[in-house]
Amino acid sequence: MKIRAARPGERAAIAKFCLSQDPEDYIPAWMDRFERQGRFFMLQDGRRLAGIVHGQRAPDGSAWMSAARVHEDYRGQGWINRMNDFALATPALRGARAARMLITSDNTSSARAALKGGYRVVSTLSFVDWEAPSKGRRPPESPSGYGRCSPGTFRKEAAESRLLKAQGGLVYGPFTGAFEPTLRAARAKKGWLFRSKALGPLMAGMFADTGERWMGIQAFAASEGAAKRAIDFAVERRAESATVILPAGERFSKPFLGSGFTRSEWAKKVNIWQKDLARSPRRATSSRAAAAPRRKAR
Repeated sequence: MKIRAARPGERAAIAKFCLSQDPEDYIPAWMDRFERQGRFFMLQDGRRLAGIVHGQRAPDGSAWMSAARVHEDYRGQGWINRMNDFALATPALRGARAARMLITSDNTSSARAALKGGYRVVSTLSFVDWEAPSKGRRPPESPSGYGRCSPGTFRKEAAESRLLKAQGGLVYGPFTGAFEPTLRAARAKKGWLFRSKALGPLMAGMFADTGERWMGIQAFAASEGAAKRAIDFAVERRAESATVILPAGERFSKPFLGSGFTRSEWAKKVNIWQKDLARSPRRATSSRAAAAPRRKAR
């Protein structure tokens, strides 16, 4: 068994592997974005691809681990943690003070693996979704009141948010991961920063490459007014749909559910797991290890 970094010409093999495990896997459709933002790492048994994981730097300098997949013949042997450890020792991720990943609350096997790997839950989130009643441009019910915000102002006001405290001090951005809203992070995501005099900061990114104009929104206030202004903001930006990230808990989601949002199909409750890292993990080149005898491939 060998763990190594994927090469640029291996994206087709990664996509094929993902679809062999789940015909509806989202990774193949997002390969361009994954490759721009980080790197895949592969678990191989001879010439057979047995698993993958993706690692990238988050805006605060931490490591964001995602897209972990292991073939059923190799599950239960600790390969996800070994792939993560290998990735974290590579030059791109070495020196990160923390590694984080998202696991849905009903994924008990991944949660067990995370615990064995030294991770702990640091934030529990709930996503709510909105879709425009009709596609295309239409005026918002009223001006959202949100305008561009400087990184310094965003950092200061985000730090004062009770909602952020309920999220364990972490914000979450789709395809970016969970990270601390430090000044470094705010500068890195400057194009995502907005502010309302009435409601404070908002972090929002548009992802038009989903096939529709979909917006991811990190809220910093949970009220009926904040929910309505979030919709107005999305409409102003010509979004056709939006997902708002909130702390888990009815008191946070209720104002949004009462204002036209619905609970996310897959992210009703998700946990952010974190592992604190030493400053200088060992250097990675390739990793070889023995696997337990595998079952006959299906």
